Amino acid sequence: MELSKKEIISKKFSKSMKGYDRAEVEVFLELVGDEADKIVQENNELRNKIEEMNKDFENFVKEKKEFGIEQAKAKAEIERIKRETAKYCDQARVDARMSSQNTIKESFMKAKDLKKDIDKLMEIKNSFIKRYQAYMKDQLESLKAFQKENYPVEKK
Repeated sequence: MELSKKEIISKKFSKSMKGYDRAEVEVFLELVGDEADKIVQENNELRNKIEEMNKDFENFVKEKKEFGIEQAKAKAEIERIKRETAKYCDQARVDARMSSQNTIKESFMKAKDLKKDIDKLMEIKNSFIKRYQAYMKDQLESLKAFQKENYPVEKK
């Protein structure tokens, strides 16, 4: 039962001959009423704080639950990204390996073609040198013959 200061002060007692001093009782009741008001006010403030704390706690529980859900979503997204990244890296390695093998094959084929071209050029060069030597030999013989015909060589 909550008593207010007003109820405590307005309380009337029956009179008796050997009773308490009325002024003392009233002063004491006034003090008790003040304390009762303070206690009731403090009690109300504490109830309000408890209600606020309960609301805060409910919000905390709700936010904690939402955070847990978001955290689970984030973990799932991280795992998805890891899988996609691993898949992408694997494909990139396969592509790089195939590209390097193709490049090596093309290089070998070009080197082979270049070697054939060099061999053909060497054949042409050798053929040219032989023909040029033959031509020069013919020219030299023609000069010698020309010299013999036109200018007799003096004998000493």
